Amino acid sequence: MPYRDKEKKKAYREANKEKKKAYNKDYCEANKEKLKAYYEANKEKIKAKNTAWFEANKEKQNAYRKAWSEANKEKKKAYRKDWSEANKEKQKAYTKAWRKANKEKMKASDKAYYEANKEKKKAYRKANKEKMKAYKKVYRKNNKGLLNAYNSKRGADKIMATPSWANLEKIKEIYKNCPEGYHVDHIYPLRSKYVCGLHVENNLQYLTATENLQKSNNIIDKYL
Repeated sequence: MPYRDKEKKKAYREANKEKKKAYNKDYCEANKEKLKAYYEANKEKIKAKNTAWFEANKEKQNAYRKAWSEANKEKKKAYRKDWSEANKEKQKAYTKAWRKANKEKMKASDKAYYEANKEKKKAYRKANKEKMKAYKKVYRKNNKGLLNAYNSKRGADKIMATPSWANLEKIKEIYKNCPEGYHVDHIYPLRSKYVCGLHVENNLQYLTATENLQKSNNIIDKYL
């Protein structure tokens, strides 16, 4: 008998999906505060129950998600776009934290992707030479500071002048905010006869192009 009751309930739910959905929606709307209070009072209990359910139904859940994603591609795409627009800072912080926690995973993923798409990229670049040239020109113009930061770090890394404690984000900001007509200079040069500095944020300053060329790999008197 219990088995038949179970089947009967299942059949009823299948036949009344929309009705049940509408009822649940109306109930939630009418009992927002009550449900919120219950959730707050039973947060850990609900979390444990959900975790146990997901652990016991992994295959079922994965299959459902896959089927839903296939059937709702455009809906999912639109939702992600809307969410990203509304949560730019949150998304940026999450991405940054995830990348920091998964450095090796990201490195392996990037390498695998590069290897799998090497020939495809090569063919695309060959077929779109002018387009790529124009894109690079615009990118260099709009990201001058970022490219200077990258090239400067690359040079510093070659001579092991970037310590692990350097604030790379702060360094990027310094390069990105460099005023027009100025250069970012290492107060204590990375290569010098007397003393070598490090590629760190507090060893950077802005100098005019002329001043920077005149200074070269020397140290300005006021810093001696």
